[in-house]
Amino acid sequence: MPSIKENSQKALEEIDTPFSSSDPSHLSEEALFEIIAQSPFFKKKHQEAEEALLKVDWSQISKKS
Repeated sequence: MPSIKENSQKALEEIDTPFSSSDPSHLSEEALFEIIAQSPFFKKKHQEAEEALLKVDWSQISKKS
């Protein structure tokens, strides 16, 4: 399984950005997350997660009081 750093570098390579994937240290965390969020890889993973959540039978999950 790829590490977060590997996925981040892959995302930076996949999208059109003026920043180098080899040295993103000058970017803030928020800027990095924004860039990564635009990656087709992470967009696909987000969509898969949303689809999985829609398939959950939430009525079978009890609330703790």
